[in-house]
Amino acid sequence: MNLFWLTLHYTPKKPLGGVNRYSVEVVERLKRFIDVKVIHDGKPWIGTSIWVLKTALKLRKLKKDEPSIIHAANFRAALPPALAEKKFVLTFHDVAPMRMYKFRGYLQRLAARKAAAIITPTNAVREALLREAPNVADKVRVIPNGVDCRKFKPILKEKSEKPTIGYVGRRAAYKVSLIPRIVRLLPSYYRFKFAEGDLDDTQLCIFYNSCHLILVSSPPYAEGFSLVTVEALACGTPVVATDNPAIREIVNGYAFYSRYEVEEFVKKIRWVIENYDDARKKALEGRKYVDENLDWDKTAAMNLKLYKELL
Repeated sequence: MNLFWLTLHYTPKKPLGGVNRYSVEVVERLKRFIDVKVIHDGKPWIGTSIWVLKTALKLRKLKKDEPSIIHAANFRAALPPALAEKKFVLTFHDVAPMRMYKFRGYLQRLAARKAAAIITPTNAVREALLREAPNVADKVRVIPNGVDCRKFKPILKEKSEKPTIGYVGRRAAYKVSLIPRIVRLLPSYYRFKFAEGDLDDTQLCIFYNSCHLILVSSPPYAEGFSLVTVEALACGTPVVATDNPAIREIVNGYAFYSRYEVEEFVKKIRWVIENYDDARKKALEGRKYVDENLDWDKTAAMNLKLYKELL
């Protein structure tokens, strides 16, 4: 079996970003069993448009009798196989594009309609997708993402005396829009740190461990799994997250949940800092939970099983 893995971003040494992390971790494990060719771009939209056309032409040349699977790591990566009229697997991470952008929402619906099989990381995303596109129900398979607890773990690192709040990921407007207002309402001695780019896994683990808590402040529909939440818990770091069904599904009660409101976030953050020993204990219990229930090896194995079924 040959697998063509399509993704816009693929940086194995520094895989920050949800789709990027997902691609790197799953591909690394699939390569143990099958031949995987990663076709990626990583350029702005104009570069991406060229990549879509070039990749579509490449896929059209695949022989029909060659046992190949095409896997699009998100809806934009699904454009080349859709244009080439090739069967493909789509990973559908969340419904944010459908809720926020007219054109991207159209592309996401198109990708779901054209896909031969759809992977969602949680049942919550599956249900949200089916509310938007009920006719794809038969194609959806829930395959959870994972976490590598060998990479992300508690380490002996002295924290700052000042309460430190961390944010990991892109500073996309919809993900960070509440943060400036949250910061203004917190005591002035609180520190806020961002990790959004040039970090390898060792540095990212240190970042998680250096924070008293990690904030996940996206709108409820914008997190279909939240790798940041599980990575932070793997490091034993408390998480304050927007209350949404996907995060509750993956980490149960081991995060601290807030309504999508500034004042509620501030209240939860202050509680964690003022009751830090209890919050840290809960996070360490969360580490045990994610270690026992979420594993990239299982994710890859379930993907492989799906590919064989499609062939």
